[in-house]
Amino acid sequence: MKYLQLTLITLLVYLSGCAPSRYVVPLKSGEQAITAHFGGPAIAFAGTTIPIPLTSLGYGRGIDSTKTVYANLHTTALLYGTVQADFGLCWSLYHKNRFGLSATISGMFTIDKWEKKFRAWPMIDVNAYRYFGSHGNFYYVGLDNWIEFSKYRAHEQLQPVHWVMNPHAGIEWCKKSWKFQLEGKWILPYRDNRPNVVEYIGIGGKGAVGIYFGVYKLF
Repeated sequence: MKYLQLTLITLLVYLSGCAPSRYVVPLKSGEQAITAHFGGPAIAFAGTTIPIPLTSLGYGRGIDSTKTVYANLHTTALLYGTVQADFGLCWSLYHKNRFGLSATISGMFTIDKWEKKFRAWPMIDVNAYRYFGSHGNFYYVGLDNWIEFSKYRAHEQLQPVHWVMNPHAGIEWCKKSWKFQLEGKWILPYRDNRPNVVEYIGIGGKGAVGIYFGVYKLF
């Protein structure tokens, strides 16, 4: 049972490492946000297609008009006995009129309750965004990258992938003190998704399509 749980946690960590973009546009200077994210890779389940229900809660704060720091706790992994969190810095690289570029440098770590093993992954996201409408709404496209240091994965199998790249696209609707995010991501687009323990929904038999929803309460 322990090894089954460890395998499940490894899977959850690997997939939730492909979380949605936390911040594409930095918060205003001094602005704060409490966030919640839901979603994951799409799978075939009970005759329909659903995203794996991975969840996380977080906090962010604008350092100035171009930088935001944040941290998130992965609550689904916590339910299965693993403390998993990510933290980072979103930095506006370019902004003119309605178009902008940003990058996020972040890290994720895990500690399991059975063997107290610590693992960490550095990550870099890049995004291009464009505003539309009159309320600060925007859509974006980007690429997230994260590095796998470990030589082995579950059951002492060799880890074949050490640099994970996932393209994504999304949209954010902005209200006075709320933001709502919808993002789609193509996770591991260069890997065959069969055979596997679960039936992932990918594109052309490659990877998995991730679907994520986020809510931001601003104050």
